[in-house]
Amino acid sequence: VIAYLGFSFLGEDDELHYGYALVEEVGTTAAFIRAIAYESEPNTAIITGAAPEPSSTLFVALGLGCGFLKRKRTPETWIQKDQT
Repeated sequence: VIAYLGFSFLGEDDELHYGYALVEEVGTTAAFIRAIAYESEPNTAIITGAAPEPSSTLFVALGLGCGFLKRKRTPETWIQKDQT
């Protein structure tokens, strides 16, 4: 089982900082800390597992699609040859 453990602490600036630890359960009585992150800006929440908003993903997909559609065409491909 993998879970996020939120925490807060007083930084060197004596301000409250927020963070989280990514914890993986190893057994019934042990756990392993995979990663730790904290917000460097005091009194600011930190977001875990943030995903891009749908509009950003849509624009990336459209851009890639247009890039694939836009290909260099030679004059020979513009003219359809009659196969009669």
